[in-house]
Amino acid sequence: MWLNEGFTVFEERKVSAMIHGDDFSKVNAYLGNISMVDAMNGFGLDSNYSSLYPKVGRNWPDESFSTIPYEKGFQFLYYIETLIGKDHMQKLIQTHVYKYQGTSINYTAFVNVFNEYIDKNLPDQAPTIKKNMDWETWIYQPGTP
Repeated sequence: MWLNEGFTVFEERKVSAMIHGDDFSKVNAYLGNISMVDAMNGFGLDSNYSSLYPKVGRNWPDESFSTIPYEKGFQFLYYIETLIGKDHMQKLIQTHVYKYQGTSINYTAFVNVFNEYIDKNLPDQAPTIKKNMDWETWIYQPGTP
């Protein structure tokens, strides 16, 4: 699962917003979205290569390479940020990075950190936030987010 690329782009855009301003980061996200949709159209919107968990089977893995994991991963993390707020999102990412630094993980590790963080830091909102998280669709479904 290629959520790591999404983390990279998400944080890169946070830094670029601090240096160059929010508009710069938003334009970058807009251009990234165009690139992602073009790649999805190239594979086909129903191709599993347009998911965050592409199954390459017997195909050469390089055939699945595109901007999709970077941009769809970014959009997924941005969506989470809209649910919990910017400050909580940065703390959630810090918690995740510190807990799993130097290890190899899959997305379920992030799900666990997310649920623990929400339960601890946003207990009154946790049921609503969790209800709005469709992990399976974001990770496994092909096509646009």
